[in-house]
Amino acid sequence: MRVAIIGAGSIARIALEHTQRGTLGEVEVVALMGRSANSRGQALATANGCAFVTDLDGLLATRPDVVVEAAGHQAVHQYAE
Repeated sequence: MRVAIIGAGSIARIALEHTQRGTLGEVEVVALMGRSANSRGQALATANGCAFVTDLDGLLATRPDVVVEAAGHQAVHQYAE
């Protein structure tokens, strides 16, 4: 299953660690979305071999099967609409 993650904090980092270990089964994280190109998400995405994007169009362009929201309340409000 191809997964994209909105957010680059603790939840995203834990999910990526489990994906790398294989404890989540056939899950491939294809993209990580952060607020800006200078965010910590860029380094996290690079370290885990997935794309880093800063907008919803870029996220959806990676063709995920599932999008996981792992960001703060502000992002939930912004992207849930």
